[in-house]
Amino acid sequence: MLEDVNGKFKKDIDLRTELESELKNGLNKYLELAEFNFIAGYTISIFPYEFGDYEELEIKGKELLKKAFELDQSNPIYKMVYLGSKSLNEKEQSLYKQVCADSKLILKTKYNGKGLLNKYYNQVFNRE
Repeated sequence: MLEDVNGKFKKDIDLRTELESELKNGLNKYLELAEFNFIAGYTISIFPYEFGDYEELEIKGKELLKKAFELDQSNPIYKMVYLGSKSLNEKEQSLYKQVCADSKLILKTKYNGKGLLNKYYNQVFNRE
């Protein structure tokens, strides 16, 4: 929805209204799912102005990334993106570098398919 992929969205919509509605719906239904928190938090963190109040949503995005990590601490991608969303001290910088390396394995095993999400994850989350 954020990018009109070659005109494939046929329905005229007010993007901000639709995103605000879907976010509210997701927060009500899926707040305890790590994957929802990660995807919503990440999307909000890179496009906060698309969802409504920029400053409020920038904070909300970081909160959702933190919650995704707290709900699934074994997922190195969630941890990497959460740590990357905040200012890090020296110890956290070292941890961030380690979790970037750990994320490479999960990218190769869990996100190795040919779909768009798998390709996107490998492009964006394959960090040094």
